[in-house]
Amino acid sequence: PRLAQAVRLESVRGVNFKMTVAIPSSPQKSVMEGWLAKRGPTADYKWMQRWCVLTQQRLEYFADKDCQLRKGSIVLRPSVRAVQFCLPDGSCNAQAPGDAVKHFREKPLGFVLDLDPQAGKERHLLYFDAEDALTLQAW
Repeated sequence: PRLAQAVRLESVRGVNFKMTVAIPSSPQKSVMEGWLAKRGPTADYKWMQRWCVLTQQRLEYFADKDCQLRKGSIVLRPSVRAVQFCLPDGSCNAQAPGDAVKHFREKPLGFVLDLDPQAGKERHLLYFDAEDALTLQAW
């Protein structure tokens, strides 16, 4: 059997975009794989290309396409939010948390994963950039 998991992509002035991804029942199989740019934990870090693998339960990212050097893994709980840096008109998305305001001009197709929106200032935020509109839409 296949499951479906909804991931909210919040953007335009109170309008929530919802992306539903069909997820295979085997947690080992990937739903999607591809390159995304990822920023390190603080604004001092550079953006690095990471091979990202979405599975039923997590998003993992690697330094290489062969998945030999895993750089991180994110458990996809129902509370995880993906929020675009920019609104469709190119302005900064005021709903995007953390450092999104610092990146919206240079990375207009970027998004932040908010792993625990209820955690306040202690929450964990991860920054990604799709680099083109088709890739952003696919993720």
